[in-house]
Amino acid sequence: MTTIDAGQVAALRDTVLPVGTKGMPLNSSTQSLAAFVDAKPSVVGGDLPMPAAVLRSREVGANIVAMQEYCDAHGALLAPHGKTTMAPQLFERQIEAGAWALTAATPAHLRLYRQFGIDRIIYANQLVEKGVISWLAGELADDERFDFYSLADSVDAVELLEAELARARCPRPVKILIEVGHADGRCGVRDNAAAQEVAAAVDAAQHLELVGVECFEGLLPGIGDDTSAVDDFLATVHDIATTLIESTSLRSASSILVTAGGSLWFDRVLAAFAQPGWPVPARIVLRSGCYVTQDGELYDQGSPLAGRRAGEALLRNALEVWSAVLSRPEPGLIITSMGRRDCSFDAGLPRPIRIVRRDGDIELLSDATTLKLSDQHAHVAVSPDADISVGDLICSTVSHPCTTLDKWKVLPVVDDSYRVVDAVVTFF
Repeated sequence: MTTIDAGQVAALRDTVLPVGTKGMPLNSSTQSLAAFVDAKPSVVGGDLPMPAAVLRSREVGANIVAMQEYCDAHGALLAPHGKTTMAPQLFERQIEAGAWALTAATPAHLRLYRQFGIDRIIYANQLVEKGVISWLAGELADDERFDFYSLADSVDAVELLEAELARARCPRPVKILIEVGHADGRCGVRDNAAAQEVAAAVDAAQHLELVGVECFEGLLPGIGDDTSAVDDFLATVHDIATTLIESTSLRSASSILVTAGGSLWFDRVLAAFAQPGWPVPARIVLRSGCYVTQDGELYDQGSPLAGRRAGEALLRNALEVWSAVLSRPEPGLIITSMGRRDCSFDAGLPRPIRIVRRDGDIELLSDATTLKLSDQHAHVAVSPDADISVGDLICSTVSHPCTTLDKWKVLPVVDDSYRVVDAVVTFF
């Protein structure tokens, strides 16, 4: 299990919220995060200006536990991708639950993680920038506990990384995972021959250590129970990993790391990798990130612990965006106060699910559909006879949490009655 500096995380309660912080009360020129939480404002009581994105406390806690228990039950390690929330307060809870590492994707992620004392990181990307490599060498020199993994998918990248680490006099090798990709995908070798070439280059480098194989299956199509494209790709990754064990320094390793990264197909990852028969014992690492908040559509429908699970969902939506009804210019149309600046729209539009009327009553909202988003407005179709008035509050779920969360600096955490019980600071 990795660690995080609890003192640094606790200090976030002293964060001063700048004037104009979206979703924060208007009644103070400056306010600390702690003062905001201690005031216990109510979302449904009108204490927060709209729009406001909130996290449901009960669901966040249950999701963190459920995903860790799933990994533990299947003998897998969990290295959650921090890019989803970029919130050290949530990182701490994931680590306390048992996360083995944290996954990063950019140099800025690395810098933040190290600032908060995270000492095991999978960098799910290529290290190709001289300044970043030099900084990394310094981190490895200064902290002998720092356990760092990165990816490689070309001989050119390996040679660049080796040269820069040598120039920086890196005191110990960087652990390398060969990245395997697929046609029309992202980075990654496309076949066994390329994997062999890259692995040989890593083995020949003095400042690199070959430790396993990495892939990302999340861009592959899959509809319902038809996971053939995903399964075929994972079988290819398994074959490449097996060949590398037989032909590289991995054959003498005590174990290898095999890691995959999405939040939709991690059950298929385990079906492909978490099985006996590896020439060398394999540690399987899942890097899912969206499970912390889930969502109301993409992952709610597609996750093996939600929509694709027989029985009750174990992962539930914890992220909502609230807005006010600004206008009803047509009987079948309302305009609310959230738009592209406030919520995701890359994998589906927000889905209105609740309404809070001006008298404070909360009701489920089933006959409302978001038609489109403007910068600051949502265009929502409603039944012409729907009891919805200007000033009512609308609660919506989103599809793909990452591109909602990155639009908010502070996320209130609410109880079941929508009273604030905590708040999370993000670092996008």
